Amino acid sequence: MAIYRFYTTDPSGESASPRFHEVKIACYVYPNQVNGTVPLYRYNNQNIDNFFYTLSADGENGNAEKAGYIPQGPACYVFSEPGEGRVPFHRWYQSQTDERLFTIDQNGEGATTLGYVYEGIACFIFEQKAPGTIAFHRWERVQLMRYKIQLVGSQGEACGKYNIRALDLLDAERQAQVIMTDYNALAGQTGNTPARRYIVSFEGL
Repeated sequence: MAIYRFYTTDPSGESASPRFHEVKIACYVYPNQVNGTVPLYRYNNQNIDNFFYTLSADGENGNAEKAGYIPQGPACYVFSEPGEGRVPFHRWYQSQTDERLFTIDQNGEGATTLGYVYEGIACFIFEQKAPGTIAFHRWERVQLMRYKIQLVGSQGEACGKYNIRALDLLDAERQAQVIMTDYNALAGQTGNTPARRYIVSFEGL
């Protein structure tokens, strides 16, 4: 599955609900610019309902817009440098599903086990509420992934193809086992070639 995240200072999630659900307060940020802070810009990819955050006003040399992301202006105001009371807001990326995780956890909340790669420190924020700051809420949306199941007979012949949605490869293989069992139960009655194995292929989001 893919988990797309939306960060906002609005406790009601702006227009994210009901597609997204609130997970936690990610950190504390400034709603308006104060001395020493810089904008944290938000970009939105409407094709996959995903969001991207960066200090770069040009979307990191235009790469955000080339990838289908549209600028939406500052999401909040943060620091680009460390300082008293500030902690790093780490950025992690999952290239297969275009997921990004922003977190104060330097280990990425176990992100490496899900195929994420560390991209560095996005900015500096507050872990606890500081004067003038407000909560930066994290919302998430789970996207099932598309898989193709192909049943194969003992001689390598194709017995059937099925399109499914699953949380991950393990979930897809569980569904494939059920599909093959049901197919073979009917094959015994109809005289069709029994399936001996299945092939699971990832098709995308």
